[in-house]
Amino acid sequence: MPCLIQLVLPDGAEMQAIASVEAISRPVEELGATAVEVPALLLVEEGIEAVPSGTLVYLLQQTE
Repeated sequence: MPCLIQLVLPDGAEMQAIASVEAISRPVEELGATAVEVPALLLVEEGIEAVPSGTLVYLLQQTE
């Protein structure tokens, strides 16, 4: 489900973007262990580079 979010970067710059929450499967390195699924926020906007550590994320609007 797409969401409108606001990103506040560590340097104070702000931007709005469209994102979605998806389940990401993480492999487990132990033999015989099962992969773990964790939620991840994926930006669906083109042209947005990697978001630096320390960025604040605010949900502005959830769309259907």
